[in-house]
Amino acid sequence: MNKRMLVFLALSMAILVGNAMFQKWWIEKNKPKLTAKDYGQVAARDITLGSAAANPQSAKPAEPVVEVVAEENDVLPAWYSLGAITAQEATAENPVPRMLVTLNNEGGTIERIELNRYADLEDQIAYGEDRAEMLWNRAGYLGNLAPTKAEKGVKIQIVPPGTPAHAAGLRPGDVIFSLLDGKDDYQIKEPIDLFNALGHCKPETEAILGVNRKKDDGTVEPLKITAKLGWRPAQVIRPELNAHPLPVVQEPKPGSKTPTHDPYSLALQMARIDDKERDILKSAELDSAELKTKRWTGKQINENTVEFTRELPAYKLRLTKRYELLSLNAEKNQTGYEIRFTIQIENAGDKERKVAYELSGPNGLPIEGWWYAYKNRISTSWFQALGIRDPAMRFEGRDSALIGTIDLVKGSAGNLDAGETQVPLVYAGVDCQYFAAVLIPQRAKEQTPWLERIAPEIVGAKPTEVPLQKLTNVSCSLTSKPVDLPAGGSLKHTYDLFVGPKQPVLLDQVGSENTKLDRLVYFGWAIFSVPAHILLTILHAYHWLIPNYGINIIMLTVTVRMLLYPLSKKQAISSEKMKQLQPQIAAIKEKYKGKNQEASLKTQELFRKHNFNPFGGCLLAFAQLPIFMGLYRALMIDVELRAAPLFGENIRWCSNLGAPDMLWFWEPYLPAFLASPTGYLGPFLNVLPLITVTLFLKQQKSMMPPATDDQTRMQQSMMKYMTLFMGLMFYTVACGLCLYFIVSSLWGMMERKFLKNMAASMPALPDNPGPSTSTTAANYKANGNGGGRNKKQRGRR
Repeated sequence: MNKRMLVFLALSMAILVGNAMFQKWWIEKNKPKLTAKDYGQVAARDITLGSAAANPQSAKPAEPVVEVVAEENDVLPAWYSLGAITAQEATAENPVPRMLVTLNNEGGTIERIELNRYADLEDQIAYGEDRAEMLWNRAGYLGNLAPTKAEKGVKIQIVPPGTPAHAAGLRPGDVIFSLLDGKDDYQIKEPIDLFNALGHCKPETEAILGVNRKKDDGTVEPLKITAKLGWRPAQVIRPELNAHPLPVVQEPKPGSKTPTHDPYSLALQMARIDDKERDILKSAELDSAELKTKRWTGKQINENTVEFTRELPAYKLRLTKRYELLSLNAEKNQTGYEIRFTIQIENAGDKERKVAYELSGPNGLPIEGWWYAYKNRISTSWFQALGIRDPAMRFEGRDSALIGTIDLVKGSAGNLDAGETQVPLVYAGVDCQYFAAVLIPQRAKEQTPWLERIAPEIVGAKPTEVPLQKLTNVSCSLTSKPVDLPAGGSLKHTYDLFVGPKQPVLLDQVGSENTKLDRLVYFGWAIFSVPAHILLTILHAYHWLIPNYGINIIMLTVTVRMLLYPLSKKQAISSEKMKQLQPQIAAIKEKYKGKNQEASLKTQELFRKHNFNPFGGCLLAFAQLPIFMGLYRALMIDVELRAAPLFGENIRWCSNLGAPDMLWFWEPYLPAFLASPTGYLGPFLNVLPLITVTLFLKQQKSMMPPATDDQTRMQQSMMKYMTLFMGLMFYTVACGLCLYFIVSSLWGMMERKFLKNMAASMPALPDNPGPSTSTTAANYKANGNGGGRNKKQRGRR
């Protein structure tokens, strides 16, 4: 039997490795695909951005940046882009900058941050007119061009480096008036027209743009420019209004009293000037010190740096906000996902001023998959109501903590003023399922902490529907201590803004040793987190060998089942022994009918005679619980599984192992309480959870001994109902986790059949075994049966 088991294991591994090698050396070899690595970790999905990414040799170097200055104007909008292709990153494996930043002179703020290593999972979901169609259509990506309406089309304000627009040769100031995707010709008159036209194009297809370009002599030259569209990168920070993502293209409406978007990230306002203090409850700025809603004077210094300035004539103050994109530098603990942000306040008057500022942190993080997303709590109460994105903070000497968004909406988040204790802040920002955006004060050890108050805040309006309150846009506010600024003096504070994926290895590199940003990846108590870390390490090691996470999960399942084989063997033997004892147990119950205490004592005596522990199988199941919970939490929040396909990027089913399999969009055909995003089942038919529950029921039936009375029969029926109920509860779990359960169940059924035959081949139990002469009992003890061994007998052997 042992030989047969070894042959079975060897054949199973051979099939897995053979399938993996075929996937790697044939399918992957014949499909052009770039790879990107972040500190040794392979990205969740490598996406191509236009012809520059498809053909790295044709990627155009970043053109010298001409100093662009937008004079202060309350009407004229201006955009700036950061994301230079440095010599260190301009390689065949990495032809585009890992992060693109779009800045707006409205408050001198960050409008959008895109990560080119990750695909956008919200693409076209929120804005399409025909939702059933648009959910299954990925829009072609040209780049965030900040277009505005022009006389004969839309005018491009920026051309971020590495985007399809940059590779095609588009320039700031070009006016796009048409788009031809090979079959349809779209006329572009408004910014939304360009957005809708790209919505009907697919990634990795070519689009012909009709462009009017102004020449040096003032004449206009019509051009036809061909651009290879790419996949839209993940927008970790993007504009939204009332918790709903806005289209990439938006036209500001000067003078309108109706807001067109929530406040942008890193907005600044004066908290105090002399004796005037801002009223926090009224959320109004100080008189003659409007900074958040006014336009600042912007200046692009180079491809990595943009500076904004604004004068406050009434107080003779000059404010400067400087953004510098930091390059990848492991020696300086720079991951390439940081922006060095500096605030400077200068006193240009002839008398002293007491000043303090209030800085709003990042907001507008993704709400992708909000109807199935899962998050773990960090150092907080079990009853805390987390949202899809939650304020995250850490103070020196304390662990990281999340402030539940729903508690924040309801006003039950406790002490919101976390800075009252005067403990120095390590970081503050926002955490979501796969990404984080946090501000890290760059304070020297000898420097006195300059922040007086750090508190979470709600950005924009709260969703009115209770199920949607977890989507509330949140951030944090940092208020500085009042400083006496002498005439001609200045105040300067520096922060690092990290915006990136929640990879433990990557987060561990951010900031100093005291930052501990890796704590944002939280798997729970040590009993769960230790198995989670071990299993993820094995999973990523398999991915290093075979770059397909679907195959890697199967390999991990086989590994876990092989390691648990000794426990499974004990459980199978215990179950078989229970079946052999069932007739004697039934006879005892019949003999002592109505005498429950005596029947229980006789049954326990029977178990002792046969050295049988009826709870042995349960104990084995509980021993596997930490592994199950650790794996469940690991697969649900691991950024490496985000957008990782099971079969390939061209097959939409199971295209995201970190999400449900989403076979069929059934929301239009079922009642809202079932199939809406807030319904019991969600908007998609998921097949893998149904297969998982079916296998669980079949496995449960094969493991249960036949019912001998009504009570046992009722218990078995309850277990079946509980399994079905658990299937409903976990209907929207990640398909990667379902894949693990399916493979584990199939393996367990085959293993069970093998072990059942092995256990059945053992001698039958005697009806009246002696307390010490039972050869059969000794055989069971030798095979490691639950119920405990006699230490004296082990000593004799």
